[in-house]
Amino acid sequence: MNRLPSASSSVQADFTCQLGTKQCRSTKRHRVVIFRDANGRDIRVVTNLFHASAETIADMYQQRWTVEVFFRWVKQYLNVPTLFGTTENAVYNQLFGAFIAYVLLRWLYDQTKKRTNVSLSFISFVRRFSLGSFLSIGNPGWPLLCLSMPKFMEGVCLILDNQHSCNYNAFVVISDNVETKHGMPFADYDFFASWKSIDGRSVDNNRANTMRTLIEGLFPKDRLLNYIRNFIVFLEEGSKITKIGAKYHQFFGVNFAVNEAIRATRPDGDRKIGVMYHTTGSGKSLSMLFFAGILSRHPQMENPSIVIQVDRNDLDEQLHDTFVQGKSYIGHVHRAENTEQLRTLLRGEAGQIIFSTIEKFRKKEGETRHPVLSERRNIVVIADEAHRTQAGFAGGFAAQLRYALPNASYIGFTGTPVDFVDNNTEEIFGHIIHRYDMAQAVEDKATLPIYYESRLIPLDLSADDIDEKYRKVP
Repeated sequence: MNRLPSASSSVQADFTCQLGTKQCRSTKRHRVVIFRDANGRDIRVVTNLFHASAETIADMYQQRWTVEVFFRWVKQYLNVPTLFGTTENAVYNQLFGAFIAYVLLRWLYDQTKKRTNVSLSFISFVRRFSLGSFLSIGNPGWPLLCLSMPKFMEGVCLILDNQHSCNYNAFVVISDNVETKHGMPFADYDFFASWKSIDGRSVDNNRANTMRTLIEGLFPKDRLLNYIRNFIVFLEEGSKITKIGAKYHQFFGVNFAVNEAIRATRPDGDRKIGVMYHTTGSGKSLSMLFFAGILSRHPQMENPSIVIQVDRNDLDEQLHDTFVQGKSYIGHVHRAENTEQLRTLLRGEAGQIIFSTIEKFRKKEGETRHPVLSERRNIVVIADEAHRTQAGFAGGFAAQLRYALPNASYIGFTGTPVDFVDNNTEEIFGHIIHRYDMAQAVEDKATLPIYYESRLIPLDLSADDIDEKYRKVP
């Protein structure tokens, strides 16, 4: 076959040949199509497609080359080293997220070039964002972090007065050279707090050491990037948007919990993630939000489903509202309104975040035990107030939950773990992952102290007239 070029077609030649040399030549013939692209270059394509026309082959090649150029651009400009999920929805979400980041960085770069004499290329400009904790390009520059060293309130006022420089701050550090605190830009001073741990296990309550614990505990590059990516959330409540960052106990506790979740969900894992012993008022709702967000994006979890399980409707509503407000961080969440809807959601696709009260895992009439809803191992059940309603494996709601999700892994959040014969929090969920008790919360001023006043109630009743007195009670 040897086709001559046509004036109305981009195809210049279409013929068959044998590939190789005289000494080593293929036995089968291959087809060669030569066409001219939009830039006037002759492109030679070797194929084994004999049934398609030469024009079709040329179009197929040009479309494929367009895709190749696109992904080469993605690799060069977007930080997508690996995909966390391979489903169509997961790929779209990650690419769209990268595109949004690219557009923002491109806008920052263009604004900087307009206002300053910056001579960096766009690639160099983007790389500067990961080189350190303070980014300054030209004058005034774009600060990623803001550190203020005057007195506390003067520092807060300085930050509030200089809002332009704080628009792009991830967070702010203020210090009077004795005590150091960190918080979100434009937040009230009461929401600034000291970072009191370097390793997440030991706590240093000495005010004079708070600068050291902050620098060594948060500012190592990997931790700082981890904090900026995973531990800052924008909560949207109507038209009000509140920026919130994790405190030190949330940062370390959630990171420890993520590591335990990866261990527990492996094929040889024990399905017991552990217990997050964080006291009341310490921000457990936000800790669960951060934990669920990191797990849902973690490549080793392979697009997990996360079930947030509580034992009261008001807690279910409160937690659900927190996650809905953090939709920019966590994505869409589902709330099971009844038993049937819960079963439908758990039988559905992976990657969902589902809220439910534990009694919705009840049996239907005629069922001897709850049917299996999913056997996937990358299902994580988060139990709020884990010291309640989690025992009773002989047939209670906790047992039905485990019948429904036999390969799920469990983590308990509680401020009061218990140790009874028939209800041991650590036996049910695993060891204590991280401890932040009431005493430390009061020391950090995260919660108010509780005072008890003992009173002696006089009892003037005698055994002789107690029945008569009781009958006179209205």
